[in-house]
Amino acid sequence: QIVANGVVVATRPVTAADAVAGTAIKLDATFPLAVDGDTWIVVVAKGDSDLGPVCPGARPAAVTSPIFIDADGDGAYTGPLQAP
Repeated sequence: QIVANGVVVATRPVTAADAVAGTAIKLDATFPLAVDGDTWIVVVAKGDSDLGPVCPGARPAAVTSPIFIDADGDGAYTGPLQAP
């Protein structure tokens, strides 16, 4: 999932077809995204399999650190909840 300012804006399943022989599954993809103003973006990855026996019932998940986009070019990031 691609999340921009807290809203899921794109989703792409990762399948075995994305696997490189002998390595972990890796995704190399481009997601076009238009932004109207300063925006933060994170990528979320979620798995379907159970993490048992270490964490039975839990599912794998990972989140990137945010990427802050200064879309208006003023040299500062102004978040969607910050006063201009």
